[in-house]
Amino acid sequence: MMLVIILFACLALGGAAQLKETDACETEHYKGNCAVSRNCPQLSDSMNAMGLTHNDIGHCDFTEFEEIICCPNSAVTSTTTAKPSDITTTAPLPGNMTSRTCNIDRPADRACRNIEMALMPSSINHIIGGTEYPHMAKIVYDDKDMVCGGTLIDKRFVLTAAHCITRRGMKPIKVILGVTDFNDTEQWQGRLEIDIKATYVPQNYSSFSYYFDIGLIELARDADFSVKVYPTCLHTDPTDLPENTEIIETGWGRTESNNLSKHLMAAKMNLIPLPKCNAEFKNYIDRRLRHGIDETQLCALAPGKDACWGNSGGPLQIIKEKAYNNYRVVGVVSFGGNCRNLPGIYTSVAKFLDFIESIVWPEG
Repeated sequence: MMLVIILFACLALGGAAQLKETDACETEHYKGNCAVSRNCPQLSDSMNAMGLTHNDIGHCDFTEFEEIICCPNSAVTSTTTAKPSDITTTAPLPGNMTSRTCNIDRPADRACRNIEMALMPSSINHIIGGTEYPHMAKIVYDDKDMVCGGTLIDKRFVLTAAHCITRRGMKPIKVILGVTDFNDTEQWQGRLEIDIKATYVPQNYSSFSYYFDIGLIELARDADFSVKVYPTCLHTDPTDLPENTEIIETGWGRTESNNLSKHLMAAKMNLIPLPKCNAEFKNYIDRRLRHGIDETQLCALAPGKDACWGNSGGPLQIIKEKAYNNYRVVGVVSFGGNCRNLPGIYTSVAKFLDFIESIVWPEG
């Protein structure tokens, strides 16, 4: 069965409520009603008549086993072009942050649709039975004392923290994928090790600051996807997440005994609003945090489970469907309160989408 690669229309992007079968839908190019593909017999003819490809098909939601697409109205016979006023794109903010509004599909959303196709229950190669968190990456340095994690977001790119790839005197040399427990002989023997080709950080990043602490690692070759190695999606909604959203931080950081963990640890975190977070840090004096926690950062805390040294660069993620390892990376571990009761600080992925997309998906 041909798998249709779905591109979100803005009505289905950015965390908005998903549409159900028979609901009215609208993409940049056409109007229609939500339906599973087998109930949309005019799909091919309508797309051809409008001069569109399968990449322009709108997405509404998923059933348990199928995708719900935006099925064009039968009356549609020609391409409709969005007016300039219907699309709002602004230049990147300083530091490559993004303020683009959700009126057009983002490269990160299109990439996510590809990723999720293999995670669907109807797909043969879905992740069930594989390694939990198959997107986790461990960075290896020319200095064994340096420890950082990362997130596989594309066959060639790993998302991490800027300070993990710009530390003076230490050079990241390769990435290990497919291993969550380094004491597991079978996992270790089946590991995927790939050399690092290049690294990227935002233009405004400085090692003397905690701001703009996000970076990308370009691998020397494509990662071979499997049940143990598979990328995950980015969270692209620029609006604030509800405080009760379940968020998971994963990494191989130091434990309460001050030893680095050989087994990937996962901790449930609670988001903390920035005003409250800044109040928590009012007595925290550090020249690298000159104007407090700002809108490019996220703040989260779970008592006794703060981001410890060694978790840097790893993901803060929300769960879409854990059974299928379907997550959204909302933040990158930047720094914590020395594993004490201060919140952990994370770089907000949604604020740096322009930076990420310009490198990972430069063709759009």
